[in-house]
Amino acid sequence: MNRRLLGLLLMFALVMSVAWWVNELRQPEIKRPELARDTPDTYAVNLLVKQYDDDGQLLQTLQTPRMTHYEKRGITELFKPVVQRFRSNEPGWRMRGENGLADHRQETLFLPGQVVIEREGVADFAPYRIETEDLTIHAEKSYAETVEAVRINSGVDWLSAIGMRIWFDEPSRLKLLGQVRGHYEFE
Repeated sequence: MNRRLLGLLLMFALVMSVAWWVNELRQPEIKRPELARDTPDTYAVNLLVKQYDDDGQLLQTLQTPRMTHYEKRGITELFKPVVQRFRSNEPGWRMRGENGLADHRQETLFLPGQVVIEREGVADFAPYRIETEDLTIHAEKSYAETVEAVRINSGVDWLSAIGMRIWFDEPSRLKLLGQVRGHYEFE
């Protein structure tokens, strides 16, 4: 009888050990975050950066309520960024998005999600409002592009397309890449 009781106790201990082991496998492992890789090295609020040309004329501004820079990744995250490009003889361009990701290695600013580009109308220049998504701005080249849907409004006239390239320096120009449709009212 002792042998039988000892066998049952060993069997019970084995079942309990296996049950404990299975329970441990089911519980998620708690991992510590890798702070060194994702720790920001610079943070700013209500940031305004101005860039001037060689003659001292204001060329571009970047404004954001919150900026976080990550040196290890070489990027800067921006919240609600507004980029303005200024021209001496033409109205300037204003680009704004919900978020921005500046890549210092490629010298680009990526605005994921909804983006609005505006230019005021004055004298010989019609006003523009361009709505798109996922815009990449190449600031040093004064150029921006997207492969997403684009809608351009100018008064009652409009154009829509898939993909766009826009150059801000003289001569300003815009290239629509595909599936272009439009509505224009003649006077």
